[in-house]
Amino acid sequence: MSLTGVFGSLLKESISEKIKNTLMMGVGLCVLYIGISGISTNTNIMILIFLLQLVQL
Repeated sequence: MSLTGVFGSLLKESISEKIKNTLMMGVGLCVLYIGISGISTNTNIMILIFLLQLVQL
């Protein structure tokens, strides 16, 4: 996950503001989902976190 964070940091300047805002909304929705699904014990949060890191590229 740290590797995708490094790629995101390197590409941060080349992404337009509209895409950044859309990604931040997506991150907010995923955080909300993680919070709500944290109540349930049958969810696999690690898959969602991994996919979220891939989307941020």
